[in-house]
Amino acid sequence: MQVREFVKELARATKDPNFLVTPATEWIEIINSAGSELSPDVMFENSTTINFSDVDGDTLQVDLSSTTAYQQIESVKTVYLIDSDSKQNYYDNWIFDKDTLMLNLNPDTHVEASLAPSATYPTIKIVWLSIIPDTIGTGDISLKKDEMNLFKKICLKEGVRRILMDHLKLDRYRTLVGRSNEYVLLAISRDYAVEIENDKKNLANSGQVRTF
Repeated sequence: MQVREFVKELARATKDPNFLVTPATEWIEIINSAGSELSPDVMFENSTTINFSDVDGDTLQVDLSSTTAYQQIESVKTVYLIDSDSKQNYYDNWIFDKDTLMLNLNPDTHVEASLAPSATYPTIKIVWLSIIPDTIGTGDISLKKDEMNLFKKICLKEGVRRILMDHLKLDRYRTLVGRSNEYVLLAISRDYAVEIENDKKNLANSGQVRTF
């Protein structure tokens, strides 16, 4: 889903489709800040291919510290060695050091493997997991349905908190939604907090996001 569409859904859920209370730019800020709350319950799967010729032949280590190529990386999920026929071969003799962000393709404690990184496999595919990267209005959010519902609740909970903490926003919201006051918003915020924790425990049962 495009970020701009996700922002529109958040605005509609708060009965503020014209962004009179919470501007679109603030929703994007909330999306970026709220993403860390999904970790480690929800991770984003990414994949990067590199040439074996670019790997240090002596250490067989790959530096994954680039904030551009491996933005917000948390862990490595899978490694594949790809031969000249484009066949992917599952490879499990590797270790990822989260502190140094180095992927060792031939650790000292390795066991005898049936295949190993070499010129026979000119391409290496690294599947890695990250928390949500910073997004902009033209970007995309790729989540499963239950994960998206959870993320919406996290963003809406933060949006409600900001309304409650800003008297000007609260006054605008009272005018916009006559039946809502700070006590209603506090109850909604508490409900979201409970639902978020429950959904994190069992993402498969993440319910639909309700509107105010």
